[in-house]
Amino acid sequence: MTRLVPETYDDDTVFLYASKVVHNTETDTWIVHIDPDNRLAGVDNTPLEEIRNADPTVTTEGTREIYEGKILFSAGVIFLVNDRIALLQRDEEAPADPGKWTSPAGRCEHDPGTTALKEFYEELVITANERPVFVQWCGCSDEHFETYRNALSELGKNEPINDWQTVRAETPESFRSYFSTVRTKYDGRHFRDDLLTYYDTDANTLEFRFVLRITPSPEFASSLTFADGEFNRDIGLFDPKTLQSMSSDDLVSMDAYFARKVLSSVDTV
Repeated sequence: MTRLVPETYDDDTVFLYASKVVHNTETDTWIVHIDPDNRLAGVDNTPLEEIRNADPTVTTEGTREIYEGKILFSAGVIFLVNDRIALLQRDEEAPADPGKWTSPAGRCEHDPGTTALKEFYEELVITANERPVFVQWCGCSDEHFETYRNALSELGKNEPINDWQTVRAETPESFRSYFSTVRTKYDGRHFRDDLLTYYDTDANTLEFRFVLRITPSPEFASSLTFADGEFNRDIGLFDPKTLQSMSSDDLVSMDAYFARKVLSSVDTV
């Protein structure tokens, strides 16, 4: 994986921030600039809370909104089983948004696309009739496969890969018009993804999500069970109407945005 945090740091201890973000409102393209010399938040670097509470300078040049200053970014996957959305409930002791429901997501150590899938495979472990289920998507890599195997192992599930079941995920066409083009630039390297994008100004965090759906038969869907491969959090499946009725006290900002701005606008999921 394209880990942009030095290997000397353990996972989930140090995260990236952008020094500049440019949003072209005409093309809905976000360009995230990461300065190789000033990019790390957490531990002995810039405290996360300092960046969460910062206010970037915003200027406008034609159709471009230019944000300058330290900006966090987070990525994950909004995952649907037919028309129901899978969410995890954050612990009451969580440092941010305690008790709220969230899609599998986390702050970035890699580019947004890589991080999104890594968080998904770490946090959402799926079984059917006690056999592991792997969600296959065109964007996943061998490293993501290993991430999922490690998550299964953390839960004591060490079945041979030949015993796994595979289901294919796709992005519903009804959501594609809400995606932005996201280009991440770091030390001469460029990463590009199409992602649902929301800037949470209260937390000074750019939120990025893939939207993936599997469409199993009703019988197979009823056999699915879900577990959190990282923190043993509760997991729920919510239909669109229920999700739209939940308040901002119940949902993290990105999933509240998805419920109110996206789900409420699409004809069918």
